[in-house]
Amino acid sequence: MDEEKATPFYEHVFLDKHLDAFPKTGPVRRFMELVILGLGKNPHLTVQEKIDHINWFEEYFRNKQSHVPTQQLLAESEVWGVLQNIYRCVTLF
Repeated sequence: MDEEKATPFYEHVFLDKHLDAFPKTGPVRRFMELVILGLGKNPHLTVQEKIDHINWFEEYFRNKQSHVPTQQLLAESEVWGVLQNIYRCVTLF
């Protein structure tokens, strides 16, 4: 708890620097921008917990990318629906 008191406010709110690991455009990028916006507004998580959430998504998308051949990628609207369902499940915790 003392460590969190010493953490500057901007570390809790401005998490955009963690977007570098994700694509620059597309549905995954838009989804992660929303995730990071939501995490920045969450006062109940520590900075490390927020970073852990972001890292979990990074690992998830990296693993899924290798399982789907380029020719079989879902349409953007389908991907967006899947991402929204994943986010709903993760935010229930």
